[in-house]
Amino acid sequence: MPSARRKVVLDDTDPRIQYAGDWISNANGTLDNNGNFGGTFQRTLHGLQGSSGSFELIFEGSRAKVFGTLQNFRNDSSDPTWDCFVDGERIQKRSAVTELRNNWPLCVYKNGTAGIHNLSLIATSSDRHFWVDSIEYTPPSINDAQFILIGDDDPAVIYDDSWATIPSFIHHTDTPGATVGINFNGTGLVWYGGIPCDMAREPATGSYSIDGAAPILFTISRPPTSNNNQSEPFMNQLFFATPAIPFGPHNISVSYTTAGTPLSLDYLIVRNSEAPEPTALMLPSRPTADTPTTLPQPTNSQTSGRASGLPNFPADSLTRLSAGEIVACLFGASALIGLLVIAFIFGRYRYRQSRRPVIAPLPGFAPTRKPGAPLDVDTVPRRWSTFGDDRPSPPPAAMREKATRVNVDTVPRRWRTLQEGLQPRTAPQFAMVRESFSTAGLPRTVSDPPTYASRASSEIFPRGAI
Repeated sequence: MPSARRKVVLDDTDPRIQYAGDWISNANGTLDNNGNFGGTFQRTLHGLQGSSGSFELIFEGSRAKVFGTLQNFRNDSSDPTWDCFVDGERIQKRSAVTELRNNWPLCVYKNGTAGIHNLSLIATSSDRHFWVDSIEYTPPSINDAQFILIGDDDPAVIYDDSWATIPSFIHHTDTPGATVGINFNGTGLVWYGGIPCDMAREPATGSYSIDGAAPILFTISRPPTSNNNQSEPFMNQLFFATPAIPFGPHNISVSYTTAGTPLSLDYLIVRNSEAPEPTALMLPSRPTADTPTTLPQPTNSQTSGRASGLPNFPADSLTRLSAGEIVACLFGASALIGLLVIAFIFGRYRYRQSRRPVIAPLPGFAPTRKPGAPLDVDTVPRRWSTFGDDRPSPPPAAMREKATRVNVDTVPRRWRTLQEGLQPRTAPQFAMVRESFSTAGLPRTVSDPPTYASRASSEIFPRGAI
């Protein structure tokens, strides 16, 4: 039996699809008559509303599609949102539409490499429903699958000369008596067609016969839908479904009997109710070019064949920080900066303290005791002291003799002679100093000003030395 372009179809209730999150189910077909894209597959849906969820599927093949239902979309298409991935890589997704659509391709994976892959989907719904209906994939070979899709151009479909084609859409005929024969292997068959909007006429009839049995009639008519777009064709229209038959090879012959709406074929779904339990699939090791590492494997495989664990989400969705983590990082950075600033200020203070200049006493200064405070009066050079008990004795004759040879620049300015315009301190000035020291609470008393302060400068320094 040829298998060109045949696909395996999984209903949303298939046990190989593992869901995570607050998914709800719709198993009563309430959305089947909405829109132009036909009813839901097997009349079942898995959906989200006001929550987030995900699913994953391990499959073997090279192409895959996820179909769903879009309901009551807004023009900005911001609710719901979804993304699909194959082996952790984001794949193409179809943009949302504002009309209600069944059988809408949510995600498409094509031109991939044949092998075992992990297909996953992440969706978020704030208010409007997000529905998953079915998954199709192209396997390397057709085994005993429960649902197999056969396209209208499959070699097993044999048309007579009365049929025409609309490329990439349907085969159709409006000639009464036209026939087509199909060989299939299964327990039943479902026929899906399409009706272009300009071909929707009065109802017509057709018939089918299985393995030469008596023909069974069916009606071809425009479906009773609501909220449909009159400019779009009617797609995924179920024309008939055969009753259950024993599993095995069969032949079905379909005829167009009365004129009206044309008979068309888009695809066939071959049922196999006796299909065995699908075997579990494991992702193979995928070594890189440089390092013999492997990709993560699904964990805890169940006996039913489902691979457990969450989907392989992309790296950018795993590295997002929560608000609490961001606040903690900001607080830690601020504390570190504050400590650095405090350390800098303290270090600068210590450095400036160590660099403060030390004022050395003038030559000949010998304090009688250690100062008790930084501003102790004993830190004042003795030659400038006004205390009576510290009054210096008159310089000896040897010093006066040596002073005649002192360079004038080494003599303090306040002791130069009156010829340079400097006056020695007077008694009133010493009285002011006495009063200031007495008010400061110093233990000593200020005595009379020294006698040499009122002497003429010529008695200390000979005229010739100035």
